[in-house]
Amino acid sequence: MGGSHVVEVVEPVPRERQDRALACDAGQPSDNPVLRHRLELPGDREYLRILE
Repeated sequence: MGGSHVVEVVEPVPRERQDRALACDAGQPSDNPVLRHRLELPGDREYLRILE
């Protein structure tokens, strides 16, 4: 049996697109502090870990 492999990927993500999508979603209030905090936490990058 082989060991598992982990691939880590860091991608730049322009948050402006998420901000525009949030503004268009009537189900999400634009002043939702929890959602705003979640979007601000990773900054301008998304971190992915792929387990193989």
